Amino acid sequence: MSKEGNVRELKKGQYLGDVINYLPEGILNKTETGIGATTLEANCKRHSIIVEPTIAIVDWKVSENKHCFGFKGGVSNEVFQEYLRNRIGAGDYCKIFVVSDSVPRLISLLKEYSAEDDVYSRYFYLIDEVEQYQTEASYRLAMAKAFDYYKLFPNTSRALVSAFLYEFSDPVLASEPWTTFKYVLPRKRNIDLVQSNNPTLGLVEVLGNLEGNSLIFFNSVDGMLEVISLMGLHESECAIFCSSTTESFEKAGKYFKKFNGDLNYKYNFFTSSFFSGIDIYGKYNLITVIDTDLPFTMLCPSKLKQIRGRIRDKDGCVQDIIICNHDSSLKGEYETYKQGAINRANHWIGLSQEYRKYHSEAGFNEIMKIIIKHELEGTPLYREDLNRNLVPHYCEIDGEYISLRTKSELYSNDMGLVEYLLSQGNEVIVRKRVHAFSQDQIIKINQLDENTKKRREELMETICSMLEENERKQRENAFDFSIHNISQLIYKSSGLTRKLLEFYILTQNIEEVRKSKGRKGYIEKVSESYRFQNTDANDPFKSAMLKAFSGNHLFSPKEIADSLNKIILISPNQRALGEREAISTLRKYFDIKRTKNNDGSNVYQILGQLKKSKIEATKLRS
Repeated sequence: MSKEGNVRELKKGQYLGDVINYLPEGILNKTETGIGATTLEANCKRHSIIVEPTIAIVDWKVSENKHCFGFKGGVSNEVFQEYLRNRIGAGDYCKIFVVSDSVPRLISLLKEYSAEDDVYSRYFYLIDEVEQYQTEASYRLAMAKAFDYYKLFPNTSRALVSAFLYEFSDPVLASEPWTTFKYVLPRKRNIDLVQSNNPTLGLVEVLGNLEGNSLIFFNSVDGMLEVISLMGLHESECAIFCSSTTESFEKAGKYFKKFNGDLNYKYNFFTSSFFSGIDIYGKYNLITVIDTDLPFTMLCPSKLKQIRGRIRDKDGCVQDIIICNHDSSLKGEYETYKQGAINRANHWIGLSQEYRKYHSEAGFNEIMKIIIKHELEGTPLYREDLNRNLVPHYCEIDGEYISLRTKSELYSNDMGLVEYLLSQGNEVIVRKRVHAFSQDQIIKINQLDENTKKRREELMETICSMLEENERKQRENAFDFSIHNISQLIYKSSGLTRKLLEFYILTQNIEEVRKSKGRKGYIEKVSESYRFQNTDANDPFKSAMLKAFSGNHLFSPKEIADSLNKIILISPNQRALGEREAISTLRKYFDIKRTKNNDGSNVYQILGQLKKSKIEATKLRS
């Protein structure tokens, strides 16, 4: 990017701690990974809150800096307050690494602990790997709130750090002062770029020809398991490092390993949880895999740079290989997206403020919930800030822009990624390969799919059996197993287990859990039905639905679509539903009977609200 601000140069081998004692306020463009920005903040003489995008990074940073505290979900208030007492009592500085989701609870506890102190002036607030708060905000919803808290700290007590910065749409962040640190001789890569029609088979071929240990960065556990199966790798040869709080953990199964810095495997697979923030020492083959058929593997420029930065040894990268394909359908318009999205967000925010003038605060809050809830398609353009005001969702808008630009420029043709890598001063050798599955490989993939399905079914039955046993014990008054107990269990669970337990809390119906088979679509549909049933009839959305769809009228498909769209199109991101889609949507809320009109066309009678599946007479006590 052209914006650099105050530029300072580093000599070869220098770290930030060698040239400054404190990180500067504002935006720090460190241009390279591993130059010691977070290490400097973790050791300088001031109280620090260091916000990281993932739990994996928090855990790793704390393991490297034993005097620091890792604040995340599951950490008790008492344990954290003991850390504060010990540090402050000994005259030491508090150094807190926190995952973005836990920032609100952390700030609240700090205020409780030092009521006489202003937390915002006492602590320096650093958001690390800040580019991830733009590129990943779409599925890590709490990230945007980290910026809300950033704005509460004085200008001299806050900073944003990254080795690869994108421009900010948020006018406050865009106006922050910049400091750029760059090496006199920037690092360059010698990249072997393998272009294959099938990146999975491309990876199998590459690994089969390599000697030594390899680091494989591939943001798809399913893809990793296919490679392991196709190569016939033994458990002792490979490890999958992924988040322990998602379904990836359960998919990885016996191959999952907790990252501790010691990589004793020939094949070390990493998902995006480990694309930044961790340090790996030693000599390895570095392999990055991009498959345009798997959207979450399409890496933006910052990810490509971060991955190379995981190997800290100067000569630690034996071979630097990128395997990718391309898809011409990814070519698209992105130049005007950002400003257009901001304009649309401000338009709808303005309309909501007008609505607020003429309705009660309670009614306004309910409408806002509905607007946000029904953004079923596209990028949410706005969100609620800490004061519950609607503001443009700058993180989402930036992230969508980065995604559109990345797909169009890097992955829509076979020269996009090549030209980008060359523009960064890298040496690139291109090898084109064509791959096809053999009959033996097809058999292995089919067997893998069967095994995966079986493990999933076994896990589901284990969960349902546990819930049935607990309900039985409660009926016998053997012990008090409440919804609260399950909620606590959820905090210790991940992936499918967490999803099914949350579904059970909502429905309190084991049969619904079993019928779902863990399918996302089914769970979302039934969950929305249950919420609708449990909502007060005066709720604006429910009231509008009940008024529009009375039971004494036969509705044509067009009438259903027209009525439903009038209700849900209060969101700027919700596209209009077609007739078939509208009927399917209506079935989430009402029991519908299809019949024939006099002219033989289909019409639909509303029989009433959709009835809950039969729930056992004995319910869990909450």
